[in-house]
Amino acid sequence: MRLIPLGGVNEIGGNKFYIEARGEGILIDFGVSFTARREYFGGYLRPKRYSVLASLLRCGAIPAVSNIYDTSLFDPLGLVEEKLRHSPALNVLGIVISHPHIDHYGHLSLIRNDLPIYIGESSLKIAETREKTKSARTVEERVFLDRDRRIETFRTGSTIIIGSIRIIPIHVDHSVPGSYGFVIHTSEGSIAYSGDLRLHGPKSQFTYEFTEAIQREGVDTLMLEGTRID
Repeated sequence: MRLIPLGGVNEIGGNKFYIEARGEGILIDFGVSFTARREYFGGYLRPKRYSVLASLLRCGAIPAVSNIYDTSLFDPLGLVEEKLRHSPALNVLGIVISHPHIDHYGHLSLIRNDLPIYIGESSLKIAETREKTKSARTVEERVFLDRDRRIETFRTGSTIIIGSIRIIPIHVDHSVPGSYGFVIHTSEGSIAYSGDLRLHGPKSQFTYEFTEAIQREGVDTLMLEGTRID
């Protein structure tokens, strides 16, 4: 089993994790890096609409890996092709989103339309409402409504099957409804991914139910959110 962090390590936001077993891979979250955005963009400075993919690749705000991006996005100078020519290819069969904050889903707008996206029922409604009501239409605001994407929804009690990988979504408490952690079973081991969670909110029992579930399921690796751990 391979577990590759493509973002979200030693930074705020930008969660992107690739899990692969026997040649079949999934992405868990594909969010905007707040750290990179603060460093390279801000105020009136944003990635240019006509070269957004190239701009984000060149400054390292998204990972330089091939076979996942929508290369039909306008690239007049061929910068995307140049950047990805010798990059590693991922065999992604699907993308699973933990909750509707843009640091976990915002860069789905750059992903190929044919890759299926798995997202909680409430999360999808929140993300779609955000897109409908936002006045500024940056790349992060055009994920679900403007594109003909393959969307599959889930809820607690569902089981997601992607190739030979089995994913169990389990609700957690967070500052937005519809937040999930996952237990991911592969043919080469099991991983628990917490997403973003807390123990002090009105639904704190959800987080305790997640911890009970990962003990019950039995996992080899725990990926735990730690933004405010000190």
